[in-house]
Amino acid sequence: MDMRYGRQVKLVFAIVIMLLLVSCSNERSSNREMDPPYITIERQDPLHNLSNSKFTKKIVDEKTIRELGASINHLPEFPRGIIHCPADNGVQYEMDFHNSLDDRVVLVHATGCQQVQVNSKTYWAMEPKGNGFRALLIEKLGLSEKEFLGG
Repeated sequence: MDMRYGRQVKLVFAIVIMLLLVSCSNERSSNREMDPPYITIERQDPLHNLSNSKFTKKIVDEKTIRELGASINHLPEFPRGIIHCPADNGVQYEMDFHNSLDDRVVLVHATGCQQVQVNSKTYWAMEPKGNGFRALLIEKLGLSEKEFLGG
């Protein structure tokens, strides 16, 4: 009789532990779902052409995040074949989406062919094909065209 009682206590203890673990796991995931979305954007200068390439911005406005995300989603695919791109100084912007757009990392090339890389796909932001994405990004970054290009 004592052995059965001991087994029952162990079983109840194991069930309580499992319930606690499941509860903690659900709490963590629901907290992540409630975290507000934001984007961190950082200017990069891989060719080292700028005297001061430092620029970072955090966007927390949900409407702006939705606008930028929708604009990226509407970019056309980059054309195939040989393309000659003007004045490429290498300036690019890395956009890290947090708690939105599947936590994507988007790389926007500011000059040259103005491609936008999302995961393994490349899109085209050069106007008129870019559907205003570039202008929207410049506006939301609070930069002039010249500053956006690294000048």
